[in-house]
Amino acid sequence: MSPDSDAVFHGWRGQVQELVLRRGKGGKQSVCLVGQADRQSAVTQGIVIWPAQKQVITWHPSTVDDPKSLADETNVIDTAKDVVASDAEVGTSTYLVTRKWLTDTERACRRYGVTVKVEGPEGRK
Repeated sequence: MSPDSDAVFHGWRGQVQELVLRRGKGGKQSVCLVGQADRQSAVTQGIVIWPAQKQVITWHPSTVDDPKSLADETNVIDTAKDVVASDAEVGTSTYLVTRKWLTDTERACRRYGVTVKVEGPEGRK
């Protein structure tokens, strides 16, 4: 789902900008955010895909009422190290994901999410 379609993501653009300014390296960067809702548990989370930093961040915006909570999120997948070929390789890991999961998530972000370009720290000097 688009973050614009769920009130739990209110202020998400400012959150993404703060993330890039605090944790980014380089100039202008593209970041994609897509929302996911689990109907069984009623949990809504955001998936942030940040190619320039080789990161995928799981964001639980409704759990922290802090305008900088996305930049403080610690549930980060390093796409250079934490992506494996199969579910067997993931095993019981809490941080590894499969290449298929990453590809499907990137596709969902392009289709249903919102991509924004944010000026990174070097672009603000």
